[in-house]
Amino acid sequence: MADADPKRFEVSGKTLFLDTFMTRFIKIGGIGIIAAVFGIFIFIVLQVLPLFDSAHVRKSGFFEVDVSVKPVLMGADEWGELPFVLYEDGNIRLFSVDKKPVSEDGRLVVKPARSEQIAGLDGKITVARYFAKNNVLLLGTENGTVHVLPLSYSMSFEEGTRVIGCSIGKPQDYAGETRNRIGYVDFYETGSERMIVFAQGNKVDAVRYQKKKTLFGSAKEKFERAGFAEHIFEADVTAVFVTGLNDSLVVTDSNGSFYFVKIEDGTMNIVQRLRPFESEEDKRICSANLLLGNISVVLTSYTGKNHIYALSRDEKAGELLYSKIHEMRDFPGGASLYDYSHRNRAFVLAGKERVSLRYGTTESSRWYEVLERPPLLIFLGLKYDSLWLLDDAGRFSLYSIDDPHPESGFAAFFGKIHYEGMSEPAYIWQSTGAEASFEPKLSMIPLLFGSVKGTLYAMIFALPIALLSAVYTSQFLHPSLKRIVKPTMEIMASLPSVVLGFIGAIWVAPAIEHRIPSIIACIVIGTATCMLFGWMWTFMPKSVRARIRPGYEFIVVIPLVAVACIMAWHLGVFAEGIFIDAYNHATGKDVSDFRAWWSEFSGIPFEQRNSLVVGFLMGFAVIPLIFTIAEDALTNVPSYLTSASLALGASRWQTAWRIIMPTASPGVFSAFMIGLGRAVGETMIVVMCTGNTPTMNWNIFDGMRTLSANIAVELPEAPVHSTLYRSLFLGALLLFMLTFIVNTVAEVTRKRLREKYKTV
Repeated sequence: MADADPKRFEVSGKTLFLDTFMTRFIKIGGIGIIAAVFGIFIFIVLQVLPLFDSAHVRKSGFFEVDVSVKPVLMGADEWGELPFVLYEDGNIRLFSVDKKPVSEDGRLVVKPARSEQIAGLDGKITVARYFAKNNVLLLGTENGTVHVLPLSYSMSFEEGTRVIGCSIGKPQDYAGETRNRIGYVDFYETGSERMIVFAQGNKVDAVRYQKKKTLFGSAKEKFERAGFAEHIFEADVTAVFVTGLNDSLVVTDSNGSFYFVKIEDGTMNIVQRLRPFESEEDKRICSANLLLGNISVVLTSYTGKNHIYALSRDEKAGELLYSKIHEMRDFPGGASLYDYSHRNRAFVLAGKERVSLRYGTTESSRWYEVLERPPLLIFLGLKYDSLWLLDDAGRFSLYSIDDPHPESGFAAFFGKIHYEGMSEPAYIWQSTGAEASFEPKLSMIPLLFGSVKGTLYAMIFALPIALLSAVYTSQFLHPSLKRIVKPTMEIMASLPSVVLGFIGAIWVAPAIEHRIPSIIACIVIGTATCMLFGWMWTFMPKSVRARIRPGYEFIVVIPLVAVACIMAWHLGVFAEGIFIDAYNHATGKDVSDFRAWWSEFSGIPFEQRNSLVVGFLMGFAVIPLIFTIAEDALTNVPSYLTSASLALGASRWQTAWRIIMPTASPGVFSAFMIGLGRAVGETMIVVMCTGNTPTMNWNIFDGMRTLSANIAVELPEAPVHSTLYRSLFLGALLLFMLTFIVNTVAEVTRKRLREKYKTV
């Protein structure tokens, strides 16, 4: 030994280099993974933050116009490059505005105004409305005539510069029953039909105009009086609107009353009368106007209250009636001026040197400013990107609006919203609709609920099977069989979720749809058979138990459970025929159908693809993960603890339950949390095995929509950087945070359990 070479104990330089390199490589890799996770988190947060930003409105410039004659209306083309002002004498002036170049004092570059006198007016204009969607001017005069003037915009290029032109078409005139002053006018058009209503004192007149094509292609015009109301209103009418239903009106009068009126067979009948500001000192209505869609009505009072009323079904009356759905922030002094967006539920109020931009659905005030001079007219740009304002000094000001996500906000995502047409506030996800007037409903609560619901049913199915299987495999199964069972379970974990989802949607869901009682019977009777056999096995003589080799007891259990399940399957069919009795609306007869009975019993339809199918298939995906990790934790419990317990007289089951399980509880809990995280983030099984309806109920025979499934379904249709696009990122952020919280709780709990049950 004295002659031994000491260098043979030295580690080679190559090994040291490789060891140092791998140590640093692993450290850098770990740091890189953490950095990547944080980078993803920061990217998602940056996509979400604009959703909670307010509107950015700034004054772009101004120019002066003549206000020596009273201006009654202002408007602009779609591009906002040709605004106009209409005066009470019928003169309309158009201004070609270059919105970009301005002088040092903010004055816009404006080409000389083009003036045009509207022909055929029979007096001064008392009321004027501009319907930008239809390019129609609607004018009412002091002598009781309503004039409908079509506008036609054109675009051309002169020397590379875009030039917007406008021409006024031939007017159509409608004379009232009397020659009294027109107090208010409204217009609604659907296809070839047009409805015009106007008020004269406390009288309301409605005219319907139809344009139909004959068989030879020529147009045939038809005018008819749709309805007339006289002396049915308490006082002079201050506003009248045709609703989007096209057969009903909304009317307000000078006493502060609000009427919902239906037109039937040429007569107007008051369906509802209410006082929106009954409890206030000043009960009068300062202004009343419609929102996009012509259903919701925006009301303000002289004391500054701002309410929104909309139609919803009244269960007692059994019909659609108006009720208050939103109470906005007060607008001091009331609003004498109003305009609404043609792209969303935003609207602008102005009056008494104040202006405010608001969004009806979420009750949010997007922008508020105190003006230097009282405003005379306002106009909200058709693209919701500009606001035109004319004050009493003749200053025509242009404000640019940057508000890409007015429908978002904390209230929209996490609060109950009273949407138009609904009887009460609710959490709803419905991102798209068939009409431009659709209110986006972007609540995250149904998606969170769906994620919890799907995870809960999956874990109810998976956790008992996985944990009991892990306990049996690690403590009772023969080692030779364990070498087969565990790799098989690990292979199951590699099955793609899209395959499981496909099997669930195509085979499992239709197969169990008509056999729900049999499924329930199999679960109950199969479980009871296992428990009964285990209890009876302990009372059997040792001579009988000795015939079964330890670890092979399942050879007896499996046939018994199989026979019990076969009997339960047929028993379920028999029980359904005897005890289930439901009314079939299609045939008008009573049938023994669990699906019809469940819908009748719970009031919720039975869906073929439901939470039960998701629980089975997602549980099947989760079981291998929980089983593998839990089995490793149970197997790695020190053998001396098992030997000591058995030596003291404890049975194998007592040892497993009281010694093995507590000691392995940190690993078992980790298995549970990893399975939980897998279920929370599952996408394809949920997408394919449910109806993807974002409902909020615990009904196991109804579907759901989870956060992950919602992203998969909606993202292909979401325009980049749109509100929907960013809302899906918000869903991803919530899923990220939910997973982070679950993993954090799991790690903290695991450490505490490990400290409590440590064996060294």
